[in-house]
Amino acid sequence: MGFFQIINHGISQSVLDEALKTASDFFNLPRKEKEVLMSNDVNKPVRHGTGLKDGLDAVQFRRVFLKHYAHPLKDWIESWPANPPNYRYI
Repeated sequence: MGFFQIINHGISQSVLDEALKTASDFFNLPRKEKEVLMSNDVNKPVRHGTGLKDGLDAVQFRRVFLKHYAHPLKDWIESWPANPPNYRYI
């Protein structure tokens, strides 16, 4: 599941909940649909990936992520995933 931290920005809880659900829907897509966005190139404006992050006390955490540029929104939103269908809207 994705992680969001948005504090005191005037965004309603229902919008935050829907964004979290939509992000979860992306990560629940079949692997083939997500693979087209997989990249190790940190300069790609949209990329999906997996990896291990070192934690405290030598504990490692597996992470799965989707990163994309968003500002200004009008310049980047068309490059965001089209599936799930409401991803760009939410």
